[in-house]
Amino acid sequence: GVNAYPLQAVDSKSKGVLFRFGRLYTIKQGPTLILHIPCTDDIKVVTMETVTLDIPNIMITSNEGTSLTLTSALTYCRTDAVAVAMATADNNIGEALTRLVHVTLRSITKKKKVPTATLR
Repeated sequence: GVNAYPLQAVDSKSKGVLFRFGRLYTIKQGPTLILHIPCTDDIKVVTMETVTLDIPNIMITSNEGTSLTLTSALTYCRTDAVAVAMATADNNIGEALTRLVHVTLRSITKKKKVPTATLR
């Protein structure tokens, strides 16, 4: 979207990606203020922090009927501010990664038989 104010703040854990007339113009590492022309420029501030997401629990049943709960987490870090800034607003990478990891873990656990020795 177009920012109506000519100054945009970028904090220390972010990068500001400036597009002029729809083309990549510059990338600024925070902390800084970016001066821009409201009618021609579009600024996207991308957080470069490491993100940790909880993966939904998976229930595993052994051959003997004993149940386990697999708890997991996913940690990722954005390294390319331009790629993140160019992605559409509907692109929710965290939700997509969470679903991918959950489906992968579920398919792995269905293929493996849980021995009784690991449940004690």
